[in-house]
Amino acid sequence: MLAEVFHFIEFVLVFALALIAFFIGLLIVVSMMPNNNPLKMMLAAFAHRVGATAGLMVLDPVATTVPVAGEVWDLATMIWLVYFWYTFFKQLPAMREAWSNSAQHNYSSRRPTAVRPVSSIKTSNNQRSLLAKRAPLTIASKRGLPSRR
Repeated sequence: MLAEVFHFIEFVLVFALALIAFFIGLLIVVSMMPNNNPLKMMLAAFAHRVGATAGLMVLDPVATTVPVAGEVWDLATMIWLVYFWYTFFKQLPAMREAWSNSAQHNYSSRRPTAVRPVSSIKTSNNQRSLLAKRAPLTIASKRGLPSRR
């Protein structure tokens, strides 16, 4: 009986560690995305909410030492946290709309046009060597959009 309980606890700990590893990998991937990406915006808003919630959890033992003030603190904290997390879910459609109106989303949804290779341009050898040293033009720079380098 005791061995089964320990086996269950071991299973739960391994599962929790796997979820933590997955979450850290997700954080790394999302943090490398552009700032106007909706996943990055949602992750930033989610991190603010988690940080505020953790900060209130740290302050809770200190604030609840006084009997009457502790009860008021608990009630005010719960009301504020419900409102704070409600605003997170209320902001999600606005984040999606901001993404759909962004230049990056409009750029990624268009079909890229063909770019003429440098070798097809009639130039002298000296001009070709100068062109080869430059960074190749991207479709984004031709359209006046910022390139993603």
